[in-house]
Amino acid sequence: MGSKVVLKIISILTRILLILVVIAGSIIVGRKSYEFGYRVFAEQPMTDKAHARTINVQITDSMSNRDIAALMVKKGLARSEVLFYTQILSSDYKNSITPGLYILSTDMTAGQILDIIGQSGGDTAKNESAE
Repeated sequence: MGSKVVLKIISILTRILLILVVIAGSIIVGRKSYEFGYRVFAEQPMTDKAHARTINVQITDSMSNRDIAALMVKKGLARSEVLFYTQILSSDYKNSITPGLYILSTDMTAGQILDIIGQSGGDTAKNESAE
């Protein structure tokens, strides 16, 4: 009879531990998801205006949105390829990025960059489309 009680206690403790692990995992995943989602819409520029650098970026017809995101990270205009790619997909420009040579700055947000390289937006002073 004593061994049945011990097994029952072990079974209950195991279930409690499993429930705690699931709760802790859910909290961690929830926090990471929130942080990522927040960054998609509120990511800060790479530098402030005082330390900004202008960078020439060439976007070609053959580049995919992933390629563009990788280029922005390589040029120092974005922190994360996955984040910038997600920002492209959540923007109005996901299917309309215009190939060309762009002069961008490290003090621009992803939204500002997408406004410039997107087909329906852009500042002609900072967009020198290569024809």
